[in-house]
Amino acid sequence: MSLIPTLGVKYQVLPSLRTAYDYLDRINLKIGRINLDLFPGDSLNILGSSSVLTNTLLTKVCVTSLLPKRYGGLCNSSMVFILDAGNNTNVYQFIEFIRRWGMSIKSTLNRIMISRAFTIHQLTNFIVNEIPNLIEKYSMNIIAIPSLLEMFCQNAELDIKEIQCVFKVIEKAFRKISRKKNILLVTSVTLNNQIPIIELAQRMLLNIFNKNIEINKNKTNDRLTVRIYEKQQHINSVNIRKQSALSMEEIFKTHESY
Repeated sequence: MSLIPTLGVKYQVLPSLRTAYDYLDRINLKIGRINLDLFPGDSLNILGSSSVLTNTLLTKVCVTSLLPKRYGGLCNSSMVFILDAGNNTNVYQFIEFIRRWGMSIKSTLNRIMISRAFTIHQLTNFIVNEIPNLIEKYSMNIIAIPSLLEMFCQNAELDIKEIQCVFKVIEKAFRKISRKKNILLVTSVTLNNQIPIIELAQRMLLNIFNKNIEINKNKTNDRLTVRIYEKQQHINSVNIRKQSALSMEEIFKTHESY
């Protein structure tokens, strides 16, 4: 069962127009038999019921971006910045993907910067004020924020109105980062509809991102269901583009080394 349709979003088939020039700078993410093209200016949210699944897939996106263009990445000089919002960044998972692709561990890790936020307000301040400076200083290509809502889940005393205010600030900053800075923005979210604050945050998040990957465990077998959602900018409707049931190994497999 999909988690996204329960959020009240209208669905319809939408065309997606790209020129040949656009495809010169894009990430070709392979998830089993699914291919997803990610372009500078896109905003991608990876959501599901398991933080291990969502954050591992986020890690794969980041490492894929560091591949040469002919292997589905951006270029050999691309840079990634990770703002860890839930203390869930697994450096060893980065190394595992790097090793699978046959990349140099040392030189590849040198193109990844990681920072940690410890409070909600520190997270917000970093997104609004620090990330734009880092983009300019280090020519970042990807901004990744794993476990975006983790601290919101842990702080049960937060007021709904305060959450709305904080997310409006974050939404504005995200749009500025991905569109005006021509950056690929990637986040991950663990869904929990039992917490009212998280349900509110999910609704607001769907208005920010133009692409979503939903990954969940099947209840009847050991396979995983992956759904890809895309929507056009400035249109509040979503198109379910791709869906597949895959094994864990198929999802996190690297298809070729270089």
